[in-house]
Parts: sequence; structure tokens; C-alpha cells
Amino acid sequence: MTFEEAIEAYFEVGVVLRGMAAGTVEAYRCDFRDFSRFLESQGVGEVREITTAVVNTYLVGLRKRGLSLSTVHRRKNALSSLLGFCVQQGWVDNNPLRKVILQTKPRTVRNVVLSDMAVRTFLQSDVTYRSVDGLTVTAIKMLLVFTGLRCSEIVSADWAHVNLNSGLLTVFNSKNTARKGLPEGKDRDIPLCQTVIQALNALPYRQGPLLQTRGGLRLGVDALREIVARLSQASRLEYDHRPLTPHCFRHNLASQLVSRGYSEADVATLLGHKPGTVTQAYIHSTIERLREAVQGYDDAITAKGGTEDRAVLTSPGTGHPPSTFVRHMNVYDDAMRYWSVVAGGPVDDLFLLGFILGRRSAASTGRLCFQEVCTNPAEDPHMMRMLQVK
Repeated sequence: MTFEEAIEAYFEVGVVLRGMAAGTVEAYRCDFRDFSRFLESQGVGEVREITTAVVNTYLVGLRKRGLSLSTVHRRKNALSSLLGFCVQQGWVDNNPLRKVILQTKPRTVRNVVLSDMAVRTFLQSDVTYRSVDGLTVTAIKMLLVFTGLRCSEIVSADWAHVNLNSGLLTVFNSKNTARKGLPEGKDRDIPLCQTVIQALNALPYRQGPLLQTRGGLRLGVDALREIVARLSQASRLEYDHRPLTPHCFRHNLASQLVSRGYSEADVATLLGHKPGTVTQAYIHSTIERLREAVQGYDDAITAKGGTEDRAVLTSPGTGHPPSTFVRHMNVYDDAMRYWSVVAGGPVDDLFLLGFILGRRSAASTGRLCFQEVCTNPAEDPHMMRMLQVK
């Protein structure tokens, strides 16, 4: 059995019986092609000729090529799955990957939390893109912020999957659809808040892909990511010193709903995840509860329900948020609440900005931390003057 033949058999069984998602198949094919080229350079063609030494040489080469430890782990897992399948089929006696030990990759916690102001800044930003009109860009922003959809789910959505009257978007053939065993490829229903419904209603078409180019074609994943990167740069928002990605907003919505008291089951249902504990498997979320969750977040961002919206904070003469809030947006609202108590009343954006710029030069504001904002006003003459002005 050649390696190429094993690959085709693996995917045939994986797609039909295991329900491998299209994205997983594409990623694994890319990994297998790279390993296949390596095998060819080593004069290895048969599956039974792949040894632990061969695999180790390949993985060491990946690190020398500058690939990250996470990528090497992913390649190893993909190859281990393929060669484990070969063992099951009786083509090889054992899986050589089982003896391969890699350095433990560092555990990273994705905790993307954007303040309400950061999200407002993103929603108010605008960019031009050669193949997409402004209405579609607006719809992209609203879908990202208020639905928790994956990038692939957004671009694969069709108008046939959307009911604007009932405010629902049905996700089909998602990452985990086959694993859930749901009928007809249906994954889950997503409640749409009023802001998203308004953005979709403004689109000039009602058939075919939900997001289309000027020529009526389906918007691609790469184009969506590029648009989000440009919006991130236009609003000067970043995460980990890089432009925001579509997935950042998925994490942010999850964090925001949890902070508002919604359960893991609610968030898991909305995002299409499997509940993380046995107990949570018995706690179910209804579509009405999810609708309440996303509409509540929509109201908080768009300042509905009688709450006056705050102006977007900008640096003098630039029209953009200062670096303090680009890098530390998640503490901004906490600082506003703190100083509202200290001042004995509402505190606006310019009040807090004036205090910060009064204590720090513009070049160093990006290093300002929450503790520095929450200094004791009695010990800060500049702060006392600001309070007197108020």
C-alpha cells in the first residue's frame, strides 16, 4: 500500500463514516502533501517503510524551517491519525507516531475581551474593498460582533438559511455537524438581534449567498479576513499586537455573555460547541434564552433602552483612539465606572482622557495600566483639578 493510496482510503472512510468537515479534509490534505514530498526525497513510497526515525527526521525539519511548535504538533496529530487508520486496516503492524515525543506546547488561554467602546469603535469604522460594497461590509461587522459565527459559517451562509421575520439564521454543515449526528446537515439556529436584522435588510439582494461580491459571487474566507484586518487597522484596534481577526469576535461574544450571567450551556449552544462537563450536558438552552442574550448585548453596544451612547474617544487631531485604549480596551469601562463613583456622578470620555494625558505623555500612554488610572484623587493634584472642573 503506497502512501498516496492510504491517503485516499483514509479520506473516503473519514468523510463517509466519520463525517469529516470540509475544512478538516483540506487542512489534512495540505499536511499530507508536505509529508509526501518529504517521503519522496527520502526514497520512501510504501506505508510500511515509514518508521519512527523517518517521522522524527521530518518533524525536526519542520522546526528548522521555522514552523511553530503548534504547527508541528498539528502535523504530528494528522499523520498519527492517518497511520493509526493504516494499522486498523492491517497495512502496517504499528503506528510509528506513538513513539514520537515532542516538546509540550505552551498552553495559551484565548481570552479576547473587548470593551463596549472598542466594539463601538470597530462598528463605526469603515473601509473600501475592491469587490465588496459598503452595505456588505456593514453586514459583515454586525454578523461578527453579534452572532458568534465562525468565519467559514459566515461565508457559507445562504439567504435560504435566513428568516428575517423570525430573526433566525440556521447554520448547516459546520465544523462539528457530523459529529453531532444532526439530520440534513443542520447544525444549530442562531438568533439575530435587531441590529443584524437591519443590516441584512439593507442588502440589495435576497437570493444566493448571504454575503456577495459586487459581481454576485460568494464572498471568500480570505476576503472576509482581509476586510476585518483593514477594519481593525482603520479603528486602530489590535489583539496581542496584531490586527483583530474574525475569530476574536467569536471569543469576545462568549466572554461577554458569560460576564452577563449566561451559562456555559447557553454559550456552547450559541457557538456550536459541546458542553465541557457531564453536568452541563443536562443543562439545555432555549432559542428564546439565546435571543435574550444576544439582544441584551446588542442593546448594550448600541445604547438602546434609554442609555445614552458615549462618544467615540479619539486622540487629538487623529480621529483615532489613543494607544492606551487600543491595547487596554478591556479595562476602559471598569475605569469609567470607578471614576463615576469617585466623582459622584457621570464621567465622560474626555474627562478620563484628560486625566490620563495629564499624567502621562502621549508616547507612554500605551503602557498605562488600570491601577495607574485608579489612583487616589486626594493624592493627585491634577485629578483634583479635573474633579473641580466637573
